[in-house]
Amino acid sequence: MNQREIKFKVWDKRKKKWISFTAIEFKRGKIFLKDGFGNYIDGEFEVVEFTGLKDKNGVEIFEGDIIKWRNTENYIVNWGYDGWRVNWDKGRKEFLSNHWTNCEVIGNIYENKELLKE
Repeated sequence: MNQREIKFKVWDKRKKKWISFTAIEFKRGKIFLKDGFGNYIDGEFEVVEFTGLKDKNGVEIFEGDIIKWRNTENYIVNWGYDGWRVNWDKGRKEFLSNHWTNCEVIGNIYENKELLKE
């Protein structure tokens, strides 16, 4: 069984930037982050998970990343009930694991919304 590295990135919704943290806690439906001194970090956060995959350039693929596949349209990476998926066309969903070696991370939904089709 292939085990993947478990890691997360955190987007601060108020400051509109990725932030550094050393610990993450989930309590009563809320996210609590700590800095390197053990202090809680104030903010509203969005946590994204590493898929365990890298694109054709060796860039780690995270939930919420926008990828380009075979130079076609741009697609968002998300978690389905049974694995990492992308919406390819007309609502059809595909497992990311079937296509990750042919895709390229070009941005994410937090910093690059302009990369998505209307």
